[in-house]
Amino acid sequence: MPELTVAMPAYNTGRYIGEAIESVLRQEGVDFELVVVDDGSADDTVRVVRGFPSPRIRLIENGARRGIAHCHNVVLERIGGEPDDASPEQGSNDAAALATVPS
Repeated sequence: MPELTVAMPAYNTGRYIGEAIESVLRQEGVDFELVVVDDGSADDTVRVVRGFPSPRIRLIENGARRGIAHCHNVVLERIGGEPDDASPEQGSNDAAALATVPS
């Protein structure tokens, strides 16, 4: 099981999702999977996602528009995770960690 799961809800994002996926796949130094949840797109979003041969990508198709919260919940259900409750210092800790990552 990967260290990190990146959730990417998508609805009619065919024009942009390829670039977003490429950005995630360029990440180094962490074992991750990318779970794309298509929320009933009517464009070529699913085709674009399927065009990436990476085993790190999982595509889940809702089949109908359910909303972003549903998409995130689908990912949590599939990976067996639970949402984290943020501590009062979570934002500053995250910002400090991101500041150490080269751009």
